[in-house]
Amino acid sequence: MEKGSRSRSALKPLTHNWLAVTGFIVICSVTLMASFAPLIVRYDPGRQDLSRQFAAPGREYWFGTDYYGRDIYSRVIWGSRISLFVGVLAACFGMIIGVPLGLAAGFFGQRIDNIIMRIIDMLMAFPPLILAMAIVAALGTENLANITMAIGMALIPQFTRVARAETLSVKENDYIEAARSLGASSWRIILVHVLPNCLAPIIVMFTLFMANAIRVEASLSFLGLGVQPPTPTWGNIISDGRDYLHFAPWISTISGAAIMVTVFAFNIVGDALRDAWDPRLRGKIR
Repeated sequence: MEKGSRSRSALKPLTHNWLAVTGFIVICSVTLMASFAPLIVRYDPGRQDLSRQFAAPGREYWFGTDYYGRDIYSRVIWGSRISLFVGVLAACFGMIIGVPLGLAAGFFGQRIDNIIMRIIDMLMAFPPLILAMAIVAALGTENLANITMAIGMALIPQFTRVARAETLSVKENDYIEAARSLGASSWRIILVHVLPNCLAPIIVMFTLFMANAIRVEASLSFLGLGVQPPTPTWGNIISDGRDYLHFAPWISTISGAAIMVTVFAFNIVGDALRDAWDPRLRGKIR
């Protein structure tokens, strides 16, 4: 009862953080938009009408049309499905691989720590986008699984370092020594005592890295290394409109605004969760 009360008191400031509440509403809205895309789009996102090329935003086409006369509103709504799908799965992939590596490195230390962290250091020598580009080039862009895996692998080093840092802190507590003295195995201690006490920062990082995954996916699609046309994604919609910015800016800017708002929402929610769970920052939320 006391533990649940402490958890509620830690998260209570979130309801008074108007920026976090706004970000949460935006995330829920984008999620609902992606989930019910077939019901809310006005036209098929691949439908071409060459007689309506570069139609400006108006009553018929709310966000205008592109070079092929395709409805930008329908393509942006449909593209949100790809961006969120890749963002969530890539972050999950990075967390599932990175967190166990970080737990093992931090708990066992010595040789295991050196081996794991030297591999992670090599991966971190490359920016996430460059690393994702290299992996996509090796795996190919034929299906969404390769792109998701590439972005997820680029996120593994960040999850590993976060999990390792938390494990190094948690394993010094007295209850870890008590569990050892009672004969608990190392993996039981990790799963029962260490991992639950590392979950808060890992969840925060998951939120932040999901925003990073959405941004990397959009960058790959913009460069032609992500989901291939005619399937719409926010990144390749921006790419489609980059040659027409001087007379049809709505093609790129609306999709770019969708990326900006979504990534910003995930970031502010992640920051708010971090502030709520960090006792040193609790009470400073506005």
